[in-house]
Amino acid sequence: MALVMACGARTGLDVDDGLREATALDVGADAPADTSDANSSSPCPSTRVIVHQPWADDNADGIDQILVAGSDVYFHSEGVWHTSITGGAIDYVGGGDENWPQLSLFDVSATDVFWVDSIGTSSTSEVMSAARGGGLPNLVATIPFTDADSVILANGGLYAWDNGSDDPPGAVAFVATNGTVTVLSPLPANTQRMVISGPTLYVGATQGLFAWDGASSLTKLTSIKVADLALDGDSIVFTEGFDSGNEAPLSVWREPLIGGDPVPLVSDYSDLLGGIAVDNASVYFVDRGGSIVRITKESGVVTVIASAETGYQAEAVALDDRCVYFTATAVSGLSTVRENQVYISAK
Repeated sequence: MALVMACGARTGLDVDDGLREATALDVGADAPADTSDANSSSPCPSTRVIVHQPWADDNADGIDQILVAGSDVYFHSEGVWHTSITGGAIDYVGGGDENWPQLSLFDVSATDVFWVDSIGTSSTSEVMSAARGGGLPNLVATIPFTDADSVILANGGLYAWDNGSDDPPGAVAFVATNGTVTVLSPLPANTQRMVISGPTLYVGATQGLFAWDGASSLTKLTSIKVADLALDGDSIVFTEGFDSGNEAPLSVWREPLIGGDPVPLVSDYSDLLGGIAVDNASVYFVDRGGSIVRITKESGVVTVIASAETGYQAEAVALDDRCVYFTATAVSGLSTVRENQVYISAK
C-alpha cells in the first residue's frame, strides 16, 4: 500500500535521471571552481579536511557513503548531511541508521535528496525526500517491510531495499513517481550497492555480482564478494569484499556487463577495501587502512594519491571533474568510532 503526503513543498518523487549531477558513479562538469587556494593553479593542490565531525558517543556511526553533486557534498553518518565542496558548515538533511559499517545508501537528483528510514519495531519503512536547497523532509511512500536502509534512483522512480539480512532478507520495492509501491522478488541478502546501465541494474552483494532486470530476473556474473562497485563504460569495476573465512589480501576487479570472467585490475592489494569511483582516465579505490589509490586505465600504474590522518580509516570515495573527495573515521581497535572527516585532494 502506498502513502504519499507532503511535510514540505512537494509530494512524491521529483526524478529525472537525465538531469542527475555528478555522484560517486559519474563525473560531473558543472561544479564551480574551488577558490579556497587562489594562489595555486590547481583547484585542489593538496589533501585537506573540509569536514570534521566529532561525536560525543564513541560508538557513533562512521561515514559510509559520499556523493558530490555540483558544489554540494552529501554524506551518510547516522543520517544524511550536506556541506559545500569548499567546506564550511555541515547541515543535517534527515534520516538515521545504526547499521554501519554496512552501507546505508541515499541518492541525489537534480533537485532532491532521497533516503529511507526504518521505524524501530514497526513492520514498515519510510522513503523520504528533502529539497537540495533545504527545507522540511517529505514522506514519499511507506514500504511494507522492516529495516529498509538503502535507495537508488533508477527506471523513472527509485528502488528501496534492506542491505542486511533482516526479515525478509533481500526485501526490495520499487516506488513510482506517484508514490505507488510495488514489492519485487528479493535481492541477494546483504546487497551492498546497485548501479544502473540502460534497463539493467547491477547488484553487488556478499554473494557476488548480479545483473538484474529490476523486476524478477537475477543473473549471477561472478561469485566474488563485492564491497563497492561503479559503472565504467561497458563494464563494472568493483572492490572485493572481506571474507572472514579467507583473510587473504583482496583485489580490485573489472567485470564485463555482458558477463564472462572478471579480470583483476590490481591483485592482492589490501586486507580491507572500501569505496570505488571512476573517471575517463582512472579508477580510484579505498584501501581502508587509510589511503586512496589510483589505477590509470591506459597504463595500469597503481599510485597512492592521498592518505587520511594517522588513526583514521578511509571509507568512501567520490569524484568530480577536478578533485577526489573521500571520508575517514577515527578508530580505536577495529570498530569504535569517535569522529569523522571528509577530505578533498588532487586527482
